[in-house]
Amino acid sequence: MFATLVKSLEKQNIDVTVNDSKLKLKFTTQIACGEDSEGEEESKQDCETREVQVCFQVFQVDEDKHCGDFTYKDAKTKHHLTSDYGA
Repeated sequence: MFATLVKSLEKQNIDVTVNDSKLKLKFTTQIACGEDSEGEEESKQDCETREVQVCFQVFQVDEDKHCGDFTYKDAKTKHHLTSDYGA
């Protein structure tokens, strides 16, 4: 799963930072604007898209199970974005 995601991002020419020992990667992309993490609505005049930093990390649940965690931060303010933000 991890290697497939890295290869897919690299094929799309997305610059990816990989930490192999933590099974963690970071990259920056654009998403549609909406509500920020503090519940403040952005007007369409202020923003059509927002640059976000995406962090993905794989965790081992038990011997046979793993899960992936995606987190999103505004690239400028570094505020965490909510899951209903459109990411």
